[in-house]
Amino acid sequence: MFRPAFTGAVAALATVAAGGIAAADGPAPGASTAAHGAYFRDAFNFDAPGWRNVLGHWRVRDGNLAAVGAAGRLSSVAHAGSYGEFDYEVRMNRTGNSDGSAPNCLIVRANATRVVNDLWLPGYYFCYTNRGEALIVAFDGRGQRRELMDYTPVEEIGTGSGYRTARVEAVGSYFAFSVNGKAIWSGHDDLARSGQVGVGFYVEPGKRGQLAVDSANLGPVRTRAGR
Repeated sequence: MFRPAFTGAVAALATVAAGGIAAADGPAPGASTAAHGAYFRDAFNFDAPGWRNVLGHWRVRDGNLAAVGAAGRLSSVAHAGSYGEFDYEVRMNRTGNSDGSAPNCLIVRANATRVVNDLWLPGYYFCYTNRGEALIVAFDGRGQRRELMDYTPVEEIGTGSGYRTARVEAVGSYFAFSVNGKAIWSGHDDLARSGQVGVGFYVEPGKRGQLAVDSANLGPVRTRAGR
């Protein structure tokens, strides 16, 4: 069963005007310096070229792209490019997570311009929790969900706050998901073969939470062996 972390999101469209990501002490950066679909390596030291708010106010501060989440909402930020095959890796830290069950997700092959109930439709969500669980869910263009992996304890994820590295590889219909170098799930799904990538996190009603992204890198898949 997919917990209220997603299904409890409000029904209103969640898209925020794509005005860019604000720097801590300066104006918002201009348009992405990378060509559409170009690979990227972002350390968020000064700005966040190519990244756009979807839900929430994301800002570059202290070397992180960060947002304080809205209670009962799935806050998210998207990169402007569209990608089919890739190796996508994000180092991030979730704090203020109640009992640790709320998911923190890499969003891939998704459409950040169509957001319903805080979800990018269609899209894949590869998630971990601060309680040491992993979760993978696919949403089609109508918002119907398919759980590729239900909440599953993974010892290597660990518990509590702290930076973790989540990674998704995608080649054709094949996906591989890992956290902190631990292979968690691999398999095939044909919902979408390309789309935007981003990051999202859920904050439970009545709670507070923040996600800080230290780095986000997207490049070519390193090997096709076993796919």
